[in-house]
Amino acid sequence: LLKELKIHIDYVRENGLTQKEFDIAKNNYTSGLLLGLDNSMTLAEYNAYELFYQYDGFVEYLDVLDIIKSFTLDDINDFIKKIISAQPIITIVEPK
Repeated sequence: LLKELKIHIDYVRENGLTQKEFDIAKNNYTSGLLLGLDNSMTLAEYNAYELFYQYDGFVEYLDVLDIIKSFTLDDINDFIKKIISAQPIITIVEPK
């Protein structure tokens, strides 16, 4: 499984997402946000986070949708290259 995951990560690092993959992912995510508007529990949780953490730069629920819609394929592929190309962090955990 790890070998297959590495193959997919390497492929995405080299080639990025296609327009079709990007559109599917973007539509799925924005649809989920819109469905959250029909759920009072989701909105209550979102508002609770705002009150609990009191972010100065807190983004309203519908503004998140606009931000996601503004992303382009180039934005995402640039982000992928930056994140996936970063040097991996190795963590060693040993028993007591």
